[in-house]
Amino acid sequence: MYKLGKLPKRIDKRTLQLKKFLVKKNLPPLPITCDVDSSYPFLVNNHMYANDRYGDCVIAGRAHQTLRFEAFEENKQIEITDQEVMDEYFSETGGFDTGLDMLTSLNLWRRNGWTAASKHYDVHVYAEIDKLAHDELKYSVLLFNGAYTGFLVPQSAIDQFERGQTWTVVSGSPVVGGHCVYIKGYNEIGPVCVTWGKNQQMTWEFWDIYFDEAYAVIDNINEWCDPATDPLDVALLEQQLSEVTTSPPNPEPSPSPCKFGRGVARVLNVFLWMFKRKGRLYYMDPPKKKQNEKKQ
Repeated sequence: MYKLGKLPKRIDKRTLQLKKFLVKKNLPPLPITCDVDSSYPFLVNNHMYANDRYGDCVIAGRAHQTLRFEAFEENKQIEITDQEVMDEYFSETGGFDTGLDMLTSLNLWRRNGWTAASKHYDVHVYAEIDKLAHDELKYSVLLFNGAYTGFLVPQSAIDQFERGQTWTVVSGSPVVGGHCVYIKGYNEIGPVCVTWGKNQQMTWEFWDIYFDEAYAVIDNINEWCDPATDPLDVALLEQQLSEVTTSPPNPEPSPSPCKFGRGVARVLNVFLWMFKRKGRLYYMDPPKKKQNEKKQ
């Protein structure tokens, strides 16, 4: 059985954009095919991390990426346990199997780190990838050990996964939820992710249609130390990260009230009053009294 668990994308206008920090003149040529795991002389674990029992895919994706970060830095595979993934998941959800939104979890990962393989691991910064700019995803794989991504899952993707098939677009297939996956590679067909304990190929068309968020997570800023040759503008990245972390979050936009809808509700309320029916109808802007009660 396969669980999902990515909540709808949360938007914060302060989120850093990867394209601003890539130094075009220093970017290496992109290979036709790239696989993070091909760099290691050992098999990197693609564990399920309890995502067959709980909607912990956001933390399972983090675990798969942490494995690659440490394989790169330590040249060995660390052993992250199901319990460590579950502990972090339920810590972030408040103890409930509700799923997580990726942006909130990313912020916690960057600020607080997490315990994996009995050690504390954190990341330096993350930046959003323009999902329609395929080269940005490819450079995230090539330069930053993969990408942390999320998508809306059509039923066809689950069916194809069970049959060991590539994820392709199937017209009319209903979306059944959101899912977070770690992208470990790409080829001419499309990206390759790790999910539910396996490597999964998808087409670029599938990526374009169903993926709604993607982030390059930068684990170690110290490896980018020569602005003359490095493909990452670390000075600008550090400056904007400092500005973001000291500024208040953007207020979440509230829906604009519809005058026509309010008018209809008011007319119907007259009929409710005439016939002495209990209750009132509201349209997107409940009475101030109820708003005040919610704030208390």
